[in-house]
Amino acid sequence: MKGPNGEKEIAKLTREVAHLIDSLAAGKGSASITSAIAERESKIALLKSAPVAAPASKPRFLEGYAGFRVLLNQKHPQQVRQTLRKLGVDRIVVTRTATGWDFQGDVDLGRLVNNGSQETWCDMK
Repeated sequence: MKGPNGEKEIAKLTREVAHLIDSLAAGKGSASITSAIAERESKIALLKSAPVAAPASKPRFLEGYAGFRVLLNQKHPQQVRQTLRKLGVDRIVVTRTATGWDFQGDVDLGRLVNNGSQETWCDMK
């Protein structure tokens, strides 16, 4: 788990393990302290492990895109803005050209794949 919250939790668990080891070394030990140390060490290992992303596939992308497209085609500006924010769109620049309109902006299309199904996108209603 990355980010400040994960790092804080790892630091807290590491301190707890150190205190438990000190108690064990001071002769206050029992089987419960050893199991508490093992429990906290396994939590630390879990927090440090990186999540494994599922490989992108065409069916997953198409399923995510279908749900996204349904929401963008609706006539509710607030919901469309919320959907675009969920994709990481902060700004869209619209420019008139000789043949029509030009739209520019950044988007994280990986979220279509990772957030997957149409139900995920429709949960935003």
